[in-house]
Amino acid sequence: MVGVLMEKNMATAKKRVSIYVRNNEDGPSCYYRICQYLDDLNAEGDYEFIIHNAVTKKDFRRNLDQKNTIIKKVVQVILFVKIVFNRLYAINMDLAQKPDLIVVQREVFPRYLPMILRSRLKKLLSNNTVVWDFDDDILLGKEISKAEWQLLLHNSNTIVATSKYLLNMVSESGSEKIELPTTDGHFRQSDFVQSYYRRKDEYDSTVRLVWVGTAANLPNIISVLPQIEQASISLCEMKHIELVVVCNIDDELLYKSYNNLSVRFIKWSREGAESAISNSHIGLMPLPNTAFSKGKGGFKLIQYMAAGLPVIASAVGMNCEIITPQMGVLVNDEGDWRKVLEEVCSDVCLWERYSIESKKRYDSCYSYERALSIWKGIVD
Repeated sequence: MVGVLMEKNMATAKKRVSIYVRNNEDGPSCYYRICQYLDDLNAEGDYEFIIHNAVTKKDFRRNLDQKNTIIKKVVQVILFVKIVFNRLYAINMDLAQKPDLIVVQREVFPRYLPMILRSRLKKLLSNNTVVWDFDDDILLGKEISKAEWQLLLHNSNTIVATSKYLLNMVSESGSEKIELPTTDGHFRQSDFVQSYYRRKDEYDSTVRLVWVGTAANLPNIISVLPQIEQASISLCEMKHIELVVVCNIDDELLYKSYNNLSVRFIKWSREGAESAISNSHIGLMPLPNTAFSKGKGGFKLIQYMAAGLPVIASAVGMNCEIITPQMGVLVNDEGDWRKVLEEVCSDVCLWERYSIESKKRYDSCYSYERALSIWKGIVD
């Protein structure tokens, strides 16, 4: 279904907001960047939110979870044809009904904007108030065409991105620019104190490390597996170290030749990721020092912090802004992971301090409530 009506009451007092996303159910960026806030934004019934999904949940997962490269390309071609028809329908609907606000999450057309539809998209963007939101370097990652990038750049009234690094990419735009890191509102429902003491009770015998990501990012955690295993070997007489990997695709490299490290795979879902984080002790985010990594917004770190986990991450990009010495460790060299892990996994006082300070930093700088207030200001 192309348009999902969030509110069916068509009273004239309601502000009509049209939202373009890949898929509001299974698209992590779509959900955490925008869709998780919609119920709270509409608590007073002032809005009519219409979500335009590029693809269905089933099609989104079919593409995301496809391992075979050739089949994946065929699937993507078929999906793109569906997306073109879905987007054309949505654009024509918005041109006819003229919403009060249009929100575009990342892009309208992934990777390529058909020439025949450029004029329709330009008309939609130029004749409406537009908010453009993105959380990665989607231009470098080729998730958006240069043609659509330019259309959104010059026709958006407000541009929202996770970091100053990304906002600098759109500095030529005359739009209002808002820095808004991605957060996770799920852990508002959790009792941090109860979780903290449960983890502390387990700490002397077992420490669970958690990494959450997509198949494209699996090489990042695989690259530090030798260091994680060496840390687990040096600590084996004291406690058991387990690595929990939450991803949409499993990989045999997670287990190959790592006989001394316990690795548990959990297939990604929002609920699965949140449960894995809740039941772990330390969150990991290794990154290569590349241009694309420098554009990443550090969401996984913030998600770990929302649950009160100490964090260990590569000293790259946004990670350096999020992590302070009070609540985690920035690793400057891949070879330093072993030393850092041994320290945080063996010193309960250090782990306690990091855990408490991690939650404090989340509450003060990256909370759901803070992000919600920013979105209220955007849609009002």
